[in-house]
Amino acid sequence: MSILEKIRNLFKRNPFDHVPPLPIDLEVRDQWGRTPLLALCITEDVEMAAAYIQQGADVNAVQHVTEYTSLMIAAMKNNIELTEILIDAGADVNYMSTKELIGGKTPLIEAATHNAFDVAKVLIQHKADIELRGYNQKSALMTSAEKNALKIVQLLLSNGADTEQKVFDRTAICYAAENNHLDMVKLLLQHKAKTKPLRQIDRNKIHPQIMKWIKSNKIFK
Repeated sequence: MSILEKIRNLFKRNPFDHVPPLPIDLEVRDQWGRTPLLALCITEDVEMAAAYIQQGADVNAVQHVTEYTSLMIAAMKNNIELTEILIDAGADVNYMSTKELIGGKTPLIEAATHNAFDVAKVLIQHKADIELRGYNQKSALMTSAEKNALKIVQLLLSNGADTEQKVFDRTAICYAAENNHLDMVKLLLQHKAKTKPLRQIDRNKIHPQIMKWIKSNKIFK
């Protein structure tokens, strides 16, 4: 289904038989550096967002303060409908923010952060790079392991995610162990994640319950 067909289907729920013209400047910015499309994505107003896209709004416009794109916001909201419309209109699935505080974020990493499995699946189907990350930033797999997003981790692993990527010598299994996500630790071990990074970090950083399980199962043998 084309983006125009999707937009037409959206507007079948409205009393309009066409998208009305929009009198506003499509790229005007508010005090937070948001375009109308970015603001509509935040409120998840899919119909109006589709109307702005049809009128030519820039789907890759970046919010000045956060460097978020509309697609990153849709990922944060786990909004499939909005995600698909944005991607069909040319949204960059591999955009990466560069701001110091949030540098290295991508739409897929944003989906992982918010356990947005449905959007993560769509992004990967549209060729999102599962290993893309900023310098010394967590990958989508590390982020999912930290957040205990089991379904997303399974999705990433089935698409070949690298369990051994590191941030300061910590891999995905380290983030899972530090946050007491036992099922996540087990899942990563099932997919041959190495235990060496766990042995190298401060034992006090590993959750006591995880440490107890590691000892009882002789994981460090």
